[in-house]
Amino acid sequence: MRPRRPPLGFTLIELILAVSIALILLGLVFSLYHTLSRTVDDQRVRLTGGTAMMHALEQLTRDLMSSMPVPGYDEGGFLLETEQAARGPSSHVAFCTARFRPANESPRDPADDPPDPREARDLRWFDIVEVTYSLEYAPRERGRLIRTERPLTGPAALEPARTNVLATGVDQFHVRVRHEDEWVDAWEVDPDDEEAEWPRAARITVDPDDRARGAHAQTVDVLIPAGWTMEREPAGE
Repeated sequence: MRPRRPPLGFTLIELILAVSIALILLGLVFSLYHTLSRTVDDQRVRLTGGTAMMHALEQLTRDLMSSMPVPGYDEGGFLLETEQAARGPSSHVAFCTARFRPANESPRDPADDPPDPREARDLRWFDIVEVTYSLEYAPRERGRLIRTERPLTGPAALEPARTNVLATGVDQFHVRVRHEDEWVDAWEVDPDDEEAEWPRAARITVDPDDRARGAHAQTVDVLIPAGWTMEREPAGE
């Protein structure tokens, strides 16, 4: 009698077990990949989003520290408005500030020495520009902190305004200025009013949205030199 050969191939039970084990392994691999991908995304958002907001605060700080009233221009005053939007305070601030020209744009005397190419700016020349900061967002879009610059003097005065997106993923942009002993979120200065007071300090808060995981709200206080006037005491007899 011939010996009985074992059946070739897999039985149905063995095939089901193999497919089940393969599906479990694929699920574990996908779960690990998803976890690692989300961790990398969180780190990227924390680094890029936080860095962008810090740069935006630095830019606004520089503009406020160089701000000044410009009589004769309708845009030469200081305007701060704040509304309570669905996601939190949303401020709109507009004022004039000094922007130093790059060295290669500054007028020069032909008798002067050639400019040093390493110089980024020439402190002898500057333009007056109107800057506007505001928060723009739509229901299905991430909030964007916008800076608009429009030159009022200098060679660029005839050019159109330039708009830059300083940071995305912003829920709140709140600017307050110091008035006596409190912070207020509305201020208006007429540049032709000699008795109008320029704000002395500002407090800026930028708060990221929920999708900017790992980023934190940033707050900075800025001293505004144009708001401080030095009064000379009368000389003693």
